Amino acid sequence: MTDIAITGLDCRFPGAPDARASWKLLVRAERRFSSALAGRWNHEVFHEPDDRSAAHASYTGQVALLPAVDRFDALHYGVPPARARAMDPRHRLMPGLTREALDDAGPGSRDFDGEHTGVLFGLSVSGYEDLRSQRSAAVQGLTLPGSVCGMASGTVSRCGGLGGPGFAVDAACSGSLVALDRAIAQLERGTCRIAVVRLSLTPGSLVRFSRLRALCAAGLCRPFDEEADGFVLGEDAGTVVLRPLADALAAGDRVYAVIKGTGCAHDGGASPAPLVPTPEGRLRAMRRACEDAGLPPSTAGFPEAHGTAIAARLRFAGSARPWTAGNDGHAPPRAAVSSFGSGGTDVHAVPEERPRRTPPVRGGGSAVRAPQLLLLSAGSLPLLDEHIGDVLGTLDALDPADRPPVGALAHTLGARAPLKARLAIVAASTEEFAERLRRARRQLADGDLGDLGGDAFAAGAPLPAAQRRIALLYSGQGGPRPGMTRELYEGYAGFRAAVDTLGAVAGPDTAALLSGNPGDGDAEPGRRLAATEACRPLPGTVQIAATRLLADCGITPDLALGHGVGEFAAAAAAGALTGEDTVRLLAARDAALRGAVDSGPPGGMLAVQTDEATCRRLAEGIDGVWAACFNEQRQVVVSGTAEGLAALRRVCTRAGVVTAALEASGAFHSPLMAPAEGEVRALLAGLRIADPVRPVISSVDAEPYTDSARLRELWARHASAPVRFGDAVRTAYAQGARVFLQVSGGGTLLTPVRRTLYHHDDVHLLAADGAVCDDGRGFARALARLAVLGAPADPRGLVPAEDRRLLDLPPARLDCPPYWADTEPPAPAPTSPVSPSGGTPTVETPYELLRLIRHQTALLTHLAAALPTPPAAAPRAACATTRPSGSAGP
Repeated sequence: MTDIAITGLDCRFPGAPDARASWKLLVRAERRFSSALAGRWNHEVFHEPDDRSAAHASYTGQVALLPAVDRFDALHYGVPPARARAMDPRHRLMPGLTREALDDAGPGSRDFDGEHTGVLFGLSVSGYEDLRSQRSAAVQGLTLPGSVCGMASGTVSRCGGLGGPGFAVDAACSGSLVALDRAIAQLERGTCRIAVVRLSLTPGSLVRFSRLRALCAAGLCRPFDEEADGFVLGEDAGTVVLRPLADALAAGDRVYAVIKGTGCAHDGGASPAPLVPTPEGRLRAMRRACEDAGLPPSTAGFPEAHGTAIAARLRFAGSARPWTAGNDGHAPPRAAVSSFGSGGTDVHAVPEERPRRTPPVRGGGSAVRAPQLLLLSAGSLPLLDEHIGDVLGTLDALDPADRPPVGALAHTLGARAPLKARLAIVAASTEEFAERLRRARRQLADGDLGDLGGDAFAAGAPLPAAQRRIALLYSGQGGPRPGMTRELYEGYAGFRAAVDTLGAVAGPDTAALLSGNPGDGDAEPGRRLAATEACRPLPGTVQIAATRLLADCGITPDLALGHGVGEFAAAAAAGALTGEDTVRLLAARDAALRGAVDSGPPGGMLAVQTDEATCRRLAEGIDGVWAACFNEQRQVVVSGTAEGLAALRRVCTRAGVVTAALEASGAFHSPLMAPAEGEVRALLAGLRIADPVRPVISSVDAEPYTDSARLRELWARHASAPVRFGDAVRTAYAQGARVFLQVSGGGTLLTPVRRTLYHHDDVHLLAADGAVCDDGRGFARALARLAVLGAPADPRGLVPAEDRRLLDLPPARLDCPPYWADTEPPAPAPTSPVSPSGGTPTVETPYELLRLIRHQTALLTHLAAALPTPPAAAPRAACATTRPSGSAGP
């Protein structure tokens, strides 16, 4: 068979709420047997220790039960409370187990292939339906989907949006490995999630096993001991994430073990009774597993027995011995795992040690590492505090020399689907992270939320989806400086690759200009960047590279808008242009604009700090000046000839209006650029412009566009038309944007946005870089703020390749209130299939079944309408068929 990797796991055992705690119990050999938990049943009524033949009682008082099986975060999984109460506790347990197993596997939410993910469970009998019957005589509308075993996998698939095969198998004790065997058969279609759950909700199982004399009277499980006399009834739940080994290795997944083969068989006629095992069936399963693996049984160095607490003659090692390679000294350590069902179904599996991988080679360079985003989350703020404590405890337990790099911590935490309460921290080292985490924990305990200072941000819950729609902002000319992207270029491989690719189009020394050392007092790079021929392509290159890095980190905009020439980078973000075509267009367009500048009078641009009406009044009677940019209510940029701008500036000075000359090589966005329109129109005619996949708002007329033909016409006159940025911002808000993120330029556009939308209190403004060099913290800080607002920020996009590995960190918990049979409020007597108002069905109505029937009816109607009209039937041949007299039907 194809080698199958176990890439993630989670479990619940008595005394062990997760896999890490379970391993500690095994290492310490702790027993977790106790009397029946309070709230399950009154065990005194069923306990007859001196009568092993009691018809309705048990002679043992020891069990191993899971606590809090009634708890479930129905709101998180979108399950109505009434349905949650009707659900078998195993159905409620499985979404959480699957979530934590997927978090452990680390696929994350952004690149997880849910469409091809299967859910296969091994389940057996449950007492919850008996419990509901005892406490509520009425059969509720949700009783059926809440009790059928197959609904457990369906619940997980629905909660997680998983489209692969989903079903449950019942093979008694061997259900887990039967599910494993079936999952491996399905893996050619995608990943499978496998879960094993066994719960005792009523004393029925205890009594029934007592009647079989299968339980240990002393309440101890002693496999192979000469005094072994039975087992202890217990509960457990476990999930494993499976993936073909080749796929797991290609994706860089952590691999716990590799399954080489499985075999399934039955005792057959050799068994004298349903509950009597036979060696024939078990050997049959073992042989089939070894044949499936293509390995002889002798290569297994660690046999795992079924362990049903029966006496046997075995020889044990007197001391702990290492589990070494196979008998030939070269094969990896290999085990043999068996599971024998009480109904006669036997399964055997052959797992082996994961492949040894060469440790990643760390690249050279500065010892100062790029800042990383570390995102912690939990179901509530109190649970977030517990999770912070668990993570700090894990780090504190390690020797400082053994602490993992901050990138590996960011990668592990970023691979988990974020929960409700969130804390995002930006740090460049593990020590810095731990220090900031402790400080943030104290602040959360004091009730602080939002910006906690020190690059830490927290929220009790993300914003609703409608309140976190993102608009990316792209600035025009102005802002580029030597070395402006050095921190991002050196720190993040995704940005570096994008700059190198786009720089090859923009010019041979683009990357050097953007990522070089800004110091040394050399003014030449600054002068080169101020020149239009260099300035135009460089900001676009930076913006497109930063947009790609944002996408690597899970952030894509809901809409995009640009100021001036930034509109072209906005169009690339909206999908209308490729990044390379955008840079080529900017370079060619610059050449056309230089021709207009060189052939016309000297010109420039002047910022006037007043409103549009006042600016137009001040400019009356002055030749050669035009309003070019309407950035906000109290700022207008005027373009014109040098003489005209000088005259306007004198008028403004006498009127007490502040002005500032801008660094511009021409009078852009004025009629002086009209001579370039013909050449630009020709450039656009030969350029492939696609329909944007998301709206791009043009600053020419402040309208949202999804039509490439209209964009082509707007861009032809873009250089000579005024920029209506304030109006474009208002349009973006009207289109639903509430989070405005400036991609580059140090936040120069955020002030106009703030002043334009000053009367709205639901606007969030972020800058992806700082006004000064900040070692790349500005970008990570923006991602942190986006993450706590609820945007799908993925910190793994910043992590260097050598740190992209999963660590064993404590799982985060959900806030789970109780849902139990006796917590259900009394239901009103059913009167009709629908509520008196004629709307939503009442609690008694099998709403999901009705919805299914309606859906199927609508589907059949749609299919019937889509089918071609059948041709007219040909005349039937006489006596082709005969129907007995009195038959029903036409």
